Amino acid sequence: MDEWGCAQAWLPVLMIENSQQQRQTGAAVESFRNEMVKANEASQKVLLTAAGVSQQVQNLILENK
Repeated sequence: MDEWGCAQAWLPVLMIENSQQQRQTGAAVESFRNEMVKANEASQKVLLTAAGVSQQVQNLILENK
């Protein structure tokens, strides 16, 4: 916006914008966390398979983190 005004008049608008940005950041962080959890679980399965751990034992290990 290219508009001049009193700082106190703009404060509610800026606070609303700040809240929206915080919500977007929170959603992005949560999405990233979920992707990292999936990648970590896949890595654990690969390592357990490479170590020769049976599928039943793998399931027990991964369920009881």
